[in-house]
Amino acid sequence: MRGAGYLLVALGGTFWATNGIASRLVFDSGRIGAVDLAALRIYGAAAILGLGVVTILPRLSRGSLLRLAAFGILGVNLPQWLYYEAISRISVPIALVIIYTAPVIVTAYERIARGDRPPRLVYASIVVAIGGVIGAVVGGDGGIGALSAAGLLLAVATMITYSGQILL
Repeated sequence: MRGAGYLLVALGGTFWATNGIASRLVFDSGRIGAVDLAALRIYGAAAILGLGVVTILPRLSRGSLLRLAAFGILGVNLPQWLYYEAISRISVPIALVIIYTAPVIVTAYERIARGDRPPRLVYASIVVAIGGVIGAVVGGDGGIGALSAAGLLLAVATMITYSGQILL
């Protein structure tokens, strides 16, 4: 059973890693836009996951159903759509560097709203993460002026909604 778990983690990581690149290739082909690809992915996931939800639906309270719906819309659908919009305008690596600074937002929320004090190493990690974003966005092919402002804003919006997904 443990081997199956490792295999599933490896497959999940592989699929996750190739998603952005494959999506960008689809966008560049001109056959499908960001909204359509996001919808395809979201509807596919909803159909598969919906089968599991149907089995537990009778046991869910009204509050649980509302939280589940909010998570589906705000924590899954919105970040997916924003992500595809972002990578249709800027490169996948730059979008991902921005998006994966979401733990900075989560840490700030935990510190400010909940009063949790993270270890000093977390603060050092935040500095490194922000430095990486600055390096990725400012450096490279033509610098920041060569990047789409809309793409950068969409990547930041994705990062914020991804932070919300983590906190939900």
